[in-house]
Amino acid sequence: AHIVGANTRREMLTLVSCAILSALPLPAIANEDKDIYKSGVTKYDTRKLAEEWEGFLPERQVLRGGKNIVVTQEFGDKKKNGLAVYEGNLILTSFMEGLGKEYWKDTRVLELGCGTALGSITASVMGAASVTASDREDTVLALAAKNMQSNLPDASKFRTSKISWGTDLCAPNAERYKREIGGCWDASSKAPLVGRGGGVDDKYDVIIGADLTYTSGLIELLAKTLVDFSGAKTEIILCWCEPTLFTFNTDVMSELNEKGIPLFEKDFVVERITSGAAFDAGL
Repeated sequence: AHIVGANTRREMLTLVSCAILSALPLPAIANEDKDIYKSGVTKYDTRKLAEEWEGFLPERQVLRGGKNIVVTQEFGDKKKNGLAVYEGNLILTSFMEGLGKEYWKDTRVLELGCGTALGSITASVMGAASVTASDREDTVLALAAKNMQSNLPDASKFRTSKISWGTDLCAPNAERYKREIGGCWDASSKAPLVGRGGGVDDKYDVIIGADLTYTSGLIELLAKTLVDFSGAKTEIILCWCEPTLFTFNTDVMSELNEKGIPLFEKDFVVERITSGAAFDAGL
């Protein structure tokens, strides 16, 4: 229902975009530290910022699909992107919830840049037959697996997968190190033959992602990966929502707000959504 217009291309994509630059206050920092903070160098007091941004807390609770999802966060300890729930994750999963359980029933869902796996967990709670939480970072994948194991009762319905955008399917004789560093993606990353797959279709039914990149130079790699894992009936839901903290490269947001992302329109029918009830979830 949220895809509009004639589908004249092979895939369909729904792009949820937003900008909440004033949603969270900037942390109080001394004048001598302001230039360091703005330049993106990691130099900040965790104790001060914990009151400004919930990503520093050891866990986060989010209600989705009638379930209280308890998400472990490791950003406070490891200071690494992807180890916390961001505003975009909240808006994406609220949008997903709003589509209703019938939409998600029996779907195979791929989450790109999974972070804490909140998107994957939400899709499973809403009725997905299988969810695959993917990322290129082993630390992120380990956290995603931990969160899915603690929130989802059926281990046969979720998994993690190492996928680096823009890479190709691994050749049968690909070196082990190439697989381990994400130089290619394994055939096991394709959609499992369950649910709507009917035992024959290895393309995902839905692909999701939140705040995947703020650097426009990576969009081409992302677009290739979207094409690789999608088929004629795949729907893709992406959410960009610039976090107030720790984002210093925002050329994607500028492009998105001004004219969308033309590169996506080469392969997908795009609907850009910039308002609705889901957007309140990130404030």
